[in-house]
This record gives sequence, C-alpha cells and structure tokens, in this order.
Amino acid sequence: MTNFEVNLKRIVLGAKAARSVERAALYIQSQLKKRYDCHLEIVRNIPPKGGDIVLGIIGDGTSSAPIFPRSTEEIVLWYDGGKNSPVFALGGSESVIMAVAGKLSRAVQFLSGKMYLPSLSIYEHPAFQVRGHTFANHKQNNTYDKWDWEHWEEYLTEMAAWGNNIAILYPLHPTRWEGSLPFDNPPWFSDPEHEKEFYRQFEIQLKIPQLCHELGMRYGIWIPVNDVFPEEVTRQPEITKYGGTFVCPSIPEARRHINAIREKLFSILPAIDVLFLPSHDDGGCPGCEKCNPWAPVYLDLVKEQYNIVKKYHPNCKVWLSQQGLTSSETRYLAEWLNHEKPEWIEAVAYGPFSEVMTFEDPLSKSEDALSSLEHYEYDGSISGPVNRLRALLPGQYQLILYPDEAHVSDCQYPVMGIDPIVEYVWGREDGPAPRPREMKNLHKYTCGPSNGSIPYSEGNTDDLNKFVWSVLSWNPHQSAEEITYEYVKWFFGSSVAQEAKEMILTIEKVLNNPIYANPMVGKAKELLETCEKQEPSLLENWRWLNLRIGVLMLNYIQQVSTRDRQLRWVLHYRVSAWKSLPDPRSGLHQTINYVEKQFLQTNSLLRDIIWTRDKLFSIQKLNIRGVTKLQNSYAKIDVLLEKWKDVLNLLETGKLRTFPEKHKAIADLVENIESVNKEVYQGISLVEPIQEFSWEKGAAKWRWS
Repeated sequence: MTNFEVNLKRIVLGAKAARSVERAALYIQSQLKKRYDCHLEIVRNIPPKGGDIVLGIIGDGTSSAPIFPRSTEEIVLWYDGGKNSPVFALGGSESVIMAVAGKLSRAVQFLSGKMYLPSLSIYEHPAFQVRGHTFANHKQNNTYDKWDWEHWEEYLTEMAAWGNNIAILYPLHPTRWEGSLPFDNPPWFSDPEHEKEFYRQFEIQLKIPQLCHELGMRYGIWIPVNDVFPEEVTRQPEITKYGGTFVCPSIPEARRHINAIREKLFSILPAIDVLFLPSHDDGGCPGCEKCNPWAPVYLDLVKEQYNIVKKYHPNCKVWLSQQGLTSSETRYLAEWLNHEKPEWIEAVAYGPFSEVMTFEDPLSKSEDALSSLEHYEYDGSISGPVNRLRALLPGQYQLILYPDEAHVSDCQYPVMGIDPIVEYVWGREDGPAPRPREMKNLHKYTCGPSNGSIPYSEGNTDDLNKFVWSVLSWNPHQSAEEITYEYVKWFFGSSVAQEAKEMILTIEKVLNNPIYANPMVGKAKELLETCEKQEPSLLENWRWLNLRIGVLMLNYIQQVSTRDRQLRWVLHYRVSAWKSLPDPRSGLHQTINYVEKQFLQTNSLLRDIIWTRDKLFSIQKLNIRGVTKLQNSYAKIDVLLEKWKDVLNLLETGKLRTFPEKHKAIADLVENIESVNKEVYQGISLVEPIQEFSWEKGAAKWRWS
C-alpha cells in the first residue's frame, strides 16, 4: 500500500453537523495532537481543499464527496493521495461517525517528523447490528466504580471509535449498596462515607446517557427484576424467603419495594434506550414454591417494570434473557413471545448460565432430554445452545450475545489449561487476562445466529478482550493476531508493536498451560524488557502497566513454584541431618536462615510488581487484587518457616525439654505440611489395594476383568 505525505490542517464539518459529529472531530483533533503534535482547526460549512478532512453524515450539509454512504450503518473513507485533495470521512448516521473518526485516526502514520496516509477507498458497513459492552460498575469489579468522570468519558469515547454503538451500564445495583437507602425520604446512610461515595458515583451515572448519545451510542441499563437494598431486608426480613436481598415477588410488600426502587431510578435517569432485565445472574427467588418455576414470575415482573419505564422513556426497548432457566422454562418464555408478540421487547440475550436450557430438565419429562448437550463433543457445547435458542425465538426478536469476557475461572468460558497456582492468584478477575485467540474462537463459534453482542466486563483486566470483540463485531474476518497488532500499534506505538503483540500472545499461551518450567514465561519477560528499553514512556501508559504486571506476576509465580520444588527436596535431607540430635537448635537455626535467604531472591521482583500495581491504580483506578495473593511459597513452606520460628523460641526458652518433645515438634510440622499438600488431590480411591500378606487389608486375589 502506497503512503502519501499529508499536511493536515483542518477538519471541515457540515452546516448542520450534529453533536456526535463534533465529538468525532474532537476525537481526531485530540488524537493527532497528542500523538504527532499536529493541531487541526475545526471549521464549518466552507469549501474543502487539500489538507482538509471532510467529516460528516448524510444530510448534515457535508461537502460533496466522490462517494457517499448509501445506508445508515455504512461508512466511507476516501483519499486519492493528491496534495490538493481533501480526505473524506463520512458516515451514514450518528451511530457510525465515531467509528469513521477512529478508523481515519488509526490510518495516519508518523515517520521522520512527517505525517502519511495511504490512498483510501473504503466503503463498508459493520457485520453486526448490535456492537457494545456491558460495564458492570457495581461493587465487585476492579475498576469502574472507582472511575471519575474523565475516565468514563475517555473510555467510552474510545469504545465508540472502535465501532461500538451501545453501552450497557449498572447505574444502580441495589443489592450491592450496603448501609444505604438513597431513595428514602429523607435518604438514609449508615455513615457519611457511604453517602458521599453513593452520590459521587450516581452523579457520574446520570451524565453517561447524554455522553453515549453524543458518541452515537444507545444507552442501556442492566438491573435484576427483584433485588432491593440490603437495609430494606434488615428492617423488614418478612419480605424475603431464602434469597436475601432478592426478595419474594409473591409477597405484596416485597413487590412494592421492588417497584418503588425502579420507579425512582427510571424517573431520575435522563434517558434509557434499552432496559436489560436478566432472568437470573442476578435474580430469582430460590426455594420458594410460589415463585418456581421462575419464568412466569419473571415475565410478570418484566411487564410491570416496562410499564414503569415507559412513563418516563416511552421509546425504551426491553431485553430479556433466559440465563439459568431450564429447558421447559426457556420453552415457556419462547412460547409467550410467540403468542403475545410484544413490540416493546427487542431482544433476548444469551449469556452466562443460558446453557442451562440445554441440559436435561430436572423437573420435565424425558422429551426435554432431547435438547441436552451434556454429551456433545468438540465445539458443539459452545455453538449448540445459542443456535437452539435462535431456533426457538420468533424471528422478530434479536438474539444478543452476552458472553463473559472478563473472568478466567468459575465462569462461562474459563481458561481450561490454567495452572492451579495461577488460577488461585488470578481468581476470577484479579489478574490481567488478555485472551485474543480465545475471544476470536468464541466469537466464531457463537456469532452466526446472533444480531450482535454486549460482552460482560467486570473491570479493565480484560481491556484487550473488549477491543477484540469490538473489531469482530464490525468485521468478523479479522484474525486475533491482526486485531492485537492494531491494538498495540495504536496504544503503544509502531516502534514496539511487533514485540508487544508477541508478548500478549505469549501471555495468553502461559495462562493456558502449566507454569512450572514453561519457557514462554521467560520469553514474555524478554519481550517486556525489549519494549521498555525501546519506549521508556510505556511506564506511564496504563494499558502497558496492565500487561506488564501480568508478565511480572507470572514470572514471580514460576520462580516461587520452581523454588518450592527445590526446597521440598533440600529440606527433606537438611531436617533429617539434625532432627534426631539431642540439641537440634543449631540445625534448626541454620535451616531457618537458609529458607529466609531463598525467599529473599524474589523480593526485588515483588517490589517491581507492587510499584506497577500502585502506579496502575493511580492512573486508571484499576486494582490488580491478585497481587495480595503472591506468596513466598505455594507449598506452605512459608507456613512451615513461621512455625519453625515458634519451635526455635520454645527450644531457646526451655519449654521443650525432652527429646521426644523436641523431635515431635520438628518432625510433625514437616509431615503435616506434606500431608496438607497431598490432601489437595486426595479423594475417594477407586481401586482396592492388593493384600500383600494375609494379616493386611486388601483384595485377597487380583483379578483382571
């Protein structure tokens, strides 16, 4: 592709440019200023000339272009390489104008102090109608509820620039607000800090609907159908049965509490385009005979809450889900849609626990076993359920993918090959989890019957995954490698793009394999150091720090895992050398010093990890909580060390006098630690031992069958 030197000077808007077009112009202006120190003037309604970017949408008075979008979701990028030729960046509507700005900005290159653009003749439209993400900003995530307004504005702007046209948020998740009754008259809070934080977050949430609209995105909210504030249940425990803050809808007073919260929330929010009401996760009334099966109760609540929201937002559409519904309940939901055909329902989301519909229904007759996927092999267990759901739903309703892109374990799509120690440290979302190839495959296996996706995110440890889904929602034919390269080139610079891409792909490989003796861990560290040597400024880039801490944590875990194996072998012989001595103090003291010296070897790396964590949090409010689960040992040698110190103190104070006391105190500790490590794997034996002698237990005679 030929690149042409360009001298960009102005961004020319049409006379009737909408606010979303102005936002797109500001994005281009700010990105080129920040990256290349190029200042572009934004002007309106003047004839364009060479060095101008003509930016606009159909019908806003944009100057004539060689080609125009023919429909609302199509875009045009055109530049013939001539010095006197303007660059045309046009969208069919506000929903894609930010994507146009993003694609143009990423196409600009800066080499040897000059700007270049390739010749452009792009005429395309996104593959999927719904392109967005679900930002779970409730108390639990590792980022969003700590964000200031500037964080939200910057991040959602970038999402729009990569093709998103909807954002789903949690402006209020009542069950997560302990010590708060913000909608009471007067409001009640357990302490001033709860009150201050509630209003800090809520004021930001009230501004986000307008921001989304200015970015050409729809704004949606997620809220369970039957949760209330914890304090309401504390004061009136009779409104719940076994669900805690998920109160029983069959109790009239509980229903009043449910609807009162939603009435207040819907009335306060300035706009709601989509009301996403999940069936479960969260929601439901467990153990209640009146509320099970749940699907009919769920749909009654949906209808009630739609009647509330339409009073304030008459154009709002409702999204359902069938998460956690059995096969028969999912069939009930589909039959209700087919019979009632409510126009106010737009879509059904397929998310975590939606697969339940394809397992044999515990309460239904054998015919429901026909939809079971319990014995499907290969990719059928991933692609089968979503295809079955699409087949069940009436054609007028969209099917939206709602996959889990955030978590690595205990989730919808876990990292199957993850090392047990890494799984412990990473938790669900406590460590960086770039999974570009896995996300690509998940999209490939599930996107076919869908109208788009809103993957679930619980903080920015999944940052890269969001961009993978965003790009694939626009063009599913791009490879994971291509998307990763575009990501690192844009956020880290072309000088380190190749190495950074390889580092990310290597991290993904490490997360999917055992950590011990894995050469990929060292490779990732080498790539990290190469990039930082080339671009020291990366240490001020939160996205880089997010990846950096992942590489360092994996390196730390590998070093500790290797040391554990060595120490278990060494200590076995060291202790044997002195545990039977009349006075074991000298040997115990030397062994304690030896172990402590071994532990010191990873201190420098640990300090680097802590620095990175604190720097990352200070910039982005992203808390890598897995750092608190880094230890000197994952074989409990650190526990053994502390107990040995206690034994040494008992020996030196004369509290262990006899040899049996001394020997037991030392030997039992080692044996107990070994036993604990083995108990992790100890279950129920399937094979009876051979009886080697007549007085021993076991099978009297071994038989092959």
